[in-house]
Amino acid sequence: MDDPDIAIVGLAQRRCTSLDDIALFDADFFGYTPEEAAVLDPQHRLFLECAYHAMECAGYVDWDGVAGLYGSMNVSRYLLDQVRPWHASADVLLGNMPDGCAARVAYELDLRGPVLNVQAACASSLAAVHLACQDLLSHQCDLALAGGVSVDPEATRNGAGVVVLKRLDDAVGDADHIHAVIKGSAVVNDGRNRTSPNGIGAAGARTAAVTALAIAGVDPAQARHLEPHDPELAQAAGVLSLIHAALTVDHGYASVAAAGSGGAHAHVVLGGAPELPETPRTGWHLLQVSARTERALTELTEQLKTTPHALADVAHTLRAGRRRFRTRTFAVVQDGQDIVFAKPTRTVADAAVVLKFSGPHTERDIATARGLLATGITPALLLGLGLGEYAAAAVAGSLTEEEAIGFATQRRCPERYEKEIANSAPRAPKIPLLSGTTGSLLSEADIIDCRHWLAVAQDLCPAAPGLPANAVVVDISAASGERGVLEAMGTLWAHGVELPKFRPARRVPLPGYPFQRQRHWLEPR
Repeated sequence: MDDPDIAIVGLAQRRCTSLDDIALFDADFFGYTPEEAAVLDPQHRLFLECAYHAMECAGYVDWDGVAGLYGSMNVSRYLLDQVRPWHASADVLLGNMPDGCAARVAYELDLRGPVLNVQAACASSLAAVHLACQDLLSHQCDLALAGGVSVDPEATRNGAGVVVLKRLDDAVGDADHIHAVIKGSAVVNDGRNRTSPNGIGAAGARTAAVTALAIAGVDPAQARHLEPHDPELAQAAGVLSLIHAALTVDHGYASVAAAGSGGAHAHVVLGGAPELPETPRTGWHLLQVSARTERALTELTEQLKTTPHALADVAHTLRAGRRRFRTRTFAVVQDGQDIVFAKPTRTVADAAVVLKFSGPHTERDIATARGLLATGITPALLLGLGLGEYAAAAVAGSLTEEEAIGFATQRRCPERYEKEIANSAPRAPKIPLLSGTTGSLLSEADIIDCRHWLAVAQDLCPAAPGLPANAVVVDISAASGERGVLEAMGTLWAHGVELPKFRPARRVPLPGYPFQRQRHWLEPR
């Protein structure tokens, strides 16, 4: 039987205290025109951004498993006051109703498990968490988002919150960061034990608490902290209280309660996260960061410079749990060092990898290039300039490493050099070889011609041949060792080359994408 505990592996919240906050949305990030964003209820926008940040926090953006979503939303005052007088189409109406909120997020994040709207007034989002836990335990999904949003322009407090949940055993096995553990939950209704259909009774709150504690196997005396909800936050109240408790619970237990008009009561019992082994802080690490704009990229890299996590975990989370965009940068760094990112670049469509060899250090050039190829990188061309052509030929398979080193070391002794070349057996390259001496691709006839290799030693100032427009050139001569290989890989990735998989580490919560929000708001007619 599965462990009934549920891990909170990601969370995000946003609170808005003014109309200016409510009206802001990064429409461009999600592919909306300003006109489309303006007719979209701010609750849809807020919940969408919050869900995306929660998935980033968990390290599961664009995850290809079965993920569910359980969301709640307040009534749309924006639809009634701002949108309806201007627009009356079915699409616009659905895009502003609670029924469409979870569906929109599921579409934008490509969630293919159960997607449900949960409405129970102020108990809504905590009830959504309960339903998400039940579907995880019955294997209806393997990851679940749950939360709610409430925006009322007349209220002083508005906001949204989302948590990302997994079965605890899976979270531990997948090396997820665990904020807290849901030990048990329950949802009940007062029935007729309240003054009116819209009232709230007291008995239901006790029943929900006793049931959740019993499921959790926790003595009521052990749950010393009870996190209440803020009714002014309506449908978002319960999940925002849950997030606050999850960020503060340590080795004890805490309870979170929410009650809604209509007699709904939800109760969740939280425990602290299990202690897990830390990742060793050793070796060099490649941090890969991307964004839609250079401004957003700069904001994100500045936040990452102060990360407290092991860099192996940071590197893994950035690779495995973040969406890739066309504006990119990277850093190669060890734990304890300052993180210095490369100058931002834009990706190249259908990038062709070109490895350039230009230095006299034949043996080291060869070793670095082979280390890069061993990762799975496949170059389209090898470019040899001057003495670097010997190393390029060895990597291409035209010369043995010994032949290439011999050519390079004997070039100053003409007789020995000619003898070295005469005793060699050059062969056709396995990777196309571009020569700085001839200015073109070497044919098999060029390669087996001893005169070509003699000309290489005499051509001290070769000119770089023309390269295709989509070429991404990495100078192997400037790199060495593990750091050099990672820097070469970072350069390739920053220009759009997909890298092979690295050794996995832990997922850790990192700063969320810095949305470039702008005001999108319809004024009343």
